[in-house]
Amino acid sequence: MSTLDLSVVIPVHNEAPNLPLLHEELAAVLDGLARRAEIIFVDDGSTDGSAAVVRALRTRDARIRLVRLRARAHLSAAFDAGFRAAAGAIVVTLDADLQNDPRDIPRLLAALEGADAVTGWRHVRHDPWHKRVASRIGNGVRRRLTGDPIRDSACSLRAIRRHCLPDLRLRDGLHRFIPTLLRAAGHRVVEIPVNHRPRRHGTSKYGIRNRALVGLRDVLAIRWLLAGLLRYEAVEETAAGPRPVASRPIAPEPPRLAGPAAALAAVWICVAASLWAWGFLGGPRSVHSVAGTAADVAILARSGGEVFSLWVRWDAPDRAAGWVVLEPGNRWNPSAEMYWRRRVHPGWNHLIWPALPEAHDGTRFTLRIAEGAPAGWAVTPARVSAGYGPGHVVPLRGLLLAALLALGSAVAVVTAWRPRRPSARAALWAGALVAVAALGLLLRLRTLTSHGLWFDEILTAIGAQSLAWVLYTPQIFGHPPVQYLAGWLAGHGAAESVRIPFALAGAATVIALGVLGRRLLGSATGLTAAALLAVSPFHIELSQLARPYAFLLLLALASLLALVHALETRRARAWLGWAALAALTCYTHYLGLLVFLVMAMIAATWIATDRGGAASAALAFGLAGTLLLPWTAVLGRQAAQHVGTGSVAPNALADLLTAVVLPQFVGGGHGTGAALTLAAGGLGLALWQRPRSAMVALLWLGPPLVIIWAAQPYHFLAGRHLGFLFPVLLLLIAHGATAIGAGTEWLAGRADRGWRRSALRLAAVSAGAAAGLMLAAPSAAGLSEYYRVRHGPDWRSVAEELDRLVAPGERVVARLGAAYPLRHYWNADAVVEMEPTALDLPRGQGPGQRIWIVVLERWDDDPNLAIWLERHAVRVGEVGPSWSLPRVFIYRARPAPPSPAGARPSPRAGEAPPAAGG
Repeated sequence: MSTLDLSVVIPVHNEAPNLPLLHEELAAVLDGLARRAEIIFVDDGSTDGSAAVVRALRTRDARIRLVRLRARAHLSAAFDAGFRAAAGAIVVTLDADLQNDPRDIPRLLAALEGADAVTGWRHVRHDPWHKRVASRIGNGVRRRLTGDPIRDSACSLRAIRRHCLPDLRLRDGLHRFIPTLLRAAGHRVVEIPVNHRPRRHGTSKYGIRNRALVGLRDVLAIRWLLAGLLRYEAVEETAAGPRPVASRPIAPEPPRLAGPAAALAAVWICVAASLWAWGFLGGPRSVHSVAGTAADVAILARSGGEVFSLWVRWDAPDRAAGWVVLEPGNRWNPSAEMYWRRRVHPGWNHLIWPALPEAHDGTRFTLRIAEGAPAGWAVTPARVSAGYGPGHVVPLRGLLLAALLALGSAVAVVTAWRPRRPSARAALWAGALVAVAALGLLLRLRTLTSHGLWFDEILTAIGAQSLAWVLYTPQIFGHPPVQYLAGWLAGHGAAESVRIPFALAGAATVIALGVLGRRLLGSATGLTAAALLAVSPFHIELSQLARPYAFLLLLALASLLALVHALETRRARAWLGWAALAALTCYTHYLGLLVFLVMAMIAATWIATDRGGAASAALAFGLAGTLLLPWTAVLGRQAAQHVGTGSVAPNALADLLTAVVLPQFVGGGHGTGAALTLAAGGLGLALWQRPRSAMVALLWLGPPLVIIWAAQPYHFLAGRHLGFLFPVLLLLIAHGATAIGAGTEWLAGRADRGWRRSALRLAAVSAGAAAGLMLAAPSAAGLSEYYRVRHGPDWRSVAEELDRLVAPGERVVARLGAAYPLRHYWNADAVVEMEPTALDLPRGQGPGQRIWIVVLERWDDDPNLAIWLERHAVRVGEVGPSWSLPRVFIYRARPAPPSPAGARPSPRAGEAPPAAGG
C-alpha cells in the first residue's frame, strides 16, 4: 500500500536553466497542498548538466528523487521509468520546460474526484503558429481515427490514479496517447483547461519535421490497437444464479473511417509524399557551375555497368532549348553525334545514356554544348550503374504510381466482387462481345507487319529502343511516354513488331465500348457500337499505328466508364480507379488533358443534379492532378508550342468536320448522312429515356470541338486528334439503329391481329438490317480500300534502292523527313542530316567517293533546293509513293570542278553540317 499521497514525474532533457525556476514554483504548490509528496526528475540522457542541477536541488529538498536513463530513450521511456519509480497514490506529470504551470496541479486533483485520470487542455497556446496548426491537425486526425473526444491528448500536465498505471503499456511515441490508452482500458478520463506559457530558456525538442510522419504512424498504430481490443462480459450459469467469470473493459469502439472522402484524402497524402520523396531522393546532388561550352564529367560511382547518368541545370529563358553531347575527348562525326546528344530545357535535366562511349582518354568524358547559348549551366558528377534503378525513372514516377493505383483498384474490385450466376441472356451478351472483340483483333493483326513504319512511327521506334530513350525521347518529341514504354516492352522498338501493343489496345477498346454502351444506353446499344468499332477502317488504322492514339481511345473510354461508375456508386475504390485511369490517359497523349477537362464538366453537371459526392469528386480530381505533377514541365512546353498560335473561321471548321473528320469516322457519301440521322435519333431517344446518359454524350462530343477550335485548330483538328470522340458518336449511332427495331416492336405489341403483329415485327427486323447495312457497307468498302493501300513501296524499298546505288563509305544527305527513316531502315552511320536552310552540300569527293541526296516529294518542296539540285546533282532513282511513303527521289551530287591554285578546298564528304534533330 502506498505511503505517499502524490508523485510528480518530470522528464528532463537538456533543461538545466529551467529546473531551478520549476522547482521553486512546484515546491510552493506542494507546500500548500498539505499532502505527502515526492518529485521525480527523470534525466533522459541530458548533456547540459541537468543531472547536476537536480542533485544540487536535492540537497535543499528531501522530496526530490533523480532517476537517470543510461542513454537517451526519449519521452515515452522517461514517462514509463517515472511511473515505475513512483510511490504515490496519485501520479502527476508535467514538462520541465516551464510551459506547464504547476499552479494548475490543485485543479487537476480536484477534478480527479469521481474520475480515474485528468488531462490538461492547452486552450490558449503560446507556441509558434506552425506548431499550433500542426497540433490542431494532429489532434483532429487522432479524434477522427480513434473516437477519443480528448482535445489535447499530447498535453503532459496530467493526474492519474496509481491503479491505472498497469494498463499503460507504452511504446515509443505513445506518451501522446495516454488518455486514449486509459479510456481503451475502461478508465474514466476527464479534461480541464490549463494554463500554457511561452518557453523561457532552451529550444523545443520536437517539431513538424521529426513528429509529423511519426505521429501519423503512431495514430494508425493506436487505431489498429483499439480496433482489436476484446470487448465482452462472461458469466457462468449456476444453481444459485449467474456468476461472473471473466470480463474485459467495455471500451468504446473506434469510429468507422469516413467514406470515400477520407480514404481518398489519405491516398492523396501518401501519393503526394511518395512523389516528393521519390523526386527528392532521385534528384541532383553536389552540382558545380560550368564556364564555357564544355565540362569535364567526373565519375561519381562505377560498379561495372553501363547505364550512365548525370543532371544538367540549364539556365536559359523560358521556352528556350539546347543540345548537349557526351564525348570521349574527341568530337564525333555528325552521324555518330546523333546518338550521344541530348535535348535540354531551362531548369534541371536528367540525362541518361544506356551505354558508355569508348573512352580514348581513360574515364574522362566531356559534356559539350552543341547548340543553344544559356546564361549559365551546371552539371553534377556522373553515375555509372549496372542497371536501372528508381533514381533513373524519376520522370516516370507519376505514371508508375498511377499504374500501380489502377492495378490495386482492379484487384480490390475483383476481390470484393461476389459473382452471381449470370443469366443466360447476360452470358450470351458477354460471349457475343468477346466474339466481336476477337473479330476486331483479327482485323487489326491483318497486314500489321506487311508494311514498313512511316515517319511518325519511326519516331516511336527510336524512343522505344531502350529504357533510357523512353525517358529521354519525350523531351524532344513532346509526347508523353506511354507509347514509347509500350514499344520498348514489345521488343525495344525492333522492326514492325512495335505495333503489336497498339493493335491489342485497339481490340481492348472494342470491349470497353461495349461495356460503356451497356452501362449508359443498354445491352443492344453496347453490342452494336462494339461491332461498328470492330469493323471501322478508321479505328483499325489507328490500331495499326505505333502512335499514342489507340491507347488514348482505350484509356479515355476506360476512364469515362470508371467516372460513371464512381458517380453512381460514390465508393472510394471507384474514385481511386478513375483518378489512376485519368492520369494514365494524360500520360498517353497531351490531348488527355482535354479529356480530363471534359470529364470534370461531366462530373460537375452530374453532381449538380444529384446533390451528393462533391467532396469525393474534388479529391479524386486533385489526386489525378497530383499524379501528373512530374509531367507538367513536358505538358507545359507542348501547350506553349501549340495553344494560341493560330485561328480559323467557323465555316472552315465546319468544312473540316464535314469533309475530313466525319468521312473518316463513318465513311463518305450517303453513309455520313445515314450515320448522322441515326445519331440524332439515338440522342433524342436518350434524352427522353436516359437524360444523364445523353448529358454525358453531349458533353463528350460538344465542348472538345469548341475548346480545340479556340486553342489551335490547325494542329489539332484532324481525325486522329479527334479520335477520342469517335466511340461515343458510335454509341449514339448504335442507339439510333437499335431504336428502330425497338420502336416497331412496340408498335407490333399494340396491334390486335396476329398477321399484323408478324408484319410489323418483320418490318422492325428489316429496318434494323437496313440501318446496319447503311453503316456496314461503307465500312466494308473502306476496309477493302484500306487493306489495298497497305501494300506497296515503303522505306524498306528505299533502303534496297540505296543498297544498289551507294558504295560502302559513301555518305547520304537528307533532310529531317528522310533522315530518321533512313537511319532506322538503312544505315544510321552513313546518313547526315541537312539543315532545312542549308544548301551548300559537300561536293569535294575523293577518288571513288560520292555524295547522295534523298529528297521527299511535298516534304522538301523548297524552290532553292530544286534549283541547287538542278545545277549540282543528277537524279538516279525514284521510289513510291504509297500509304506510308511520299515519292522519294535519289540524287547523286556531281563532282566539284578542280579548285584554282591557292583556293580554299571544299569540305570532305564526312564534314556535313551538324544534325539539327535528335
